[in-house]
Amino acid sequence: VWMLDGVTGYNQLRAAELLGVRGTALWRLGAEDPSLWFIWDATHPSDSVRAQLEQIPPGPDLILEDDGDIWRIMATPQKGQRTFRYDSSTDSITDESFTIYPLSYRIDHLGNVPNKIALTFDDGPDPRFTPQILDILKEKHVSATFFVTGLAANNAPDIVRRAYAEGNEIGNHTYTHSHFDEGSATQLTFELKLTERLLESFPGVKTLLFRPPYGVDHQPESADEVALLPLAQGLGCIIVGARIDPQDWGELNGGSPPPAATIVSRVLAQAGARKGNTVLLHDSGGDRSQTVAALPQIIDGLRAKGFQLVSVSELLGKARAEVMPPPEPRRKIVRARRRLHIRPLPLVAMVDRQCIYNRDCAGQW
Repeated sequence: VWMLDGVTGYNQLRAAELLGVRGTALWRLGAEDPSLWFIWDATHPSDSVRAQLEQIPPGPDLILEDDGDIWRIMATPQKGQRTFRYDSSTDSITDESFTIYPLSYRIDHLGNVPNKIALTFDDGPDPRFTPQILDILKEKHVSATFFVTGLAANNAPDIVRRAYAEGNEIGNHTYTHSHFDEGSATQLTFELKLTERLLESFPGVKTLLFRPPYGVDHQPESADEVALLPLAQGLGCIIVGARIDPQDWGELNGGSPPPAATIVSRVLAQAGARKGNTVLLHDSGGDRSQTVAALPQIIDGLRAKGFQLVSVSELLGKARAEVMPPPEPRRKIVRARRRLHIRPLPLVAMVDRQCIYNRDCAGQW
């Protein structure tokens, strides 16, 4: 539903022009028919200018359905189409009909299970803080989900192995933690695949869980933010957001991590308000000592409020093996070759047999 339809806007602009109005403005931006901009600056529009109103761009809004922190892309944008009748004697459009309705991204939200909450940790592993977090989880008999970056995982494979061996889930957080909504499809494919291959090599499993880096993991608000999500979903990823966010990395505290008591109170308040089912914490990317200190109190506080702490897979009603299946047979061959110390051919970066970066194959992107 638009506050200003393109055809109605056309008629209003023509009427204002006849009355000698020298300028117009639009309030409020974002609620208008996107096709309005085809004719906004046109004085005495020609037939070719008016014809542009027949095509209706999908617009920036999102259609968000249901509730939960796990996203499934159900539809991608579709241009709309209309026909209309123009009266040259009055320079106005007298009738219109939509033959195809424009559609925005439609995203289903899953995982809204009453009284169940999943703890998740982003950006690790970190040799300083992740082992402490694993110690606490083990002591408290809690399984969490760690969304690791490929760079960090490659530097601390033993921590990833330990996290998986102790019953936790591992998710993909891209290789370099690049801005998700600013990258290209090629870059995202490369980062997801490279991290996927890395995880297959030392925990020995493939993960389907994916969390986009930066703010898009909270709640997407515009089409630009989610433009690459269909690509990730097409690669088999389960997209995991998080709406219980204590900002433990410091955004609300002048850039420094807030004290443990603040982290605890924010988590418990947001959980009590039923804001979401997934808690976003960080085990790397800076000083996470306050997050470590807050974790036992978060666990105890959530349990005291009647919440059951579960993994992300449990929010979906799945077993861990369903979101972290064994690698395909050809991956096992690669791992076996590594154990036999057989040197692979010198490659810079390959993604499903496609050259992503190599000086010898420039221009083959």
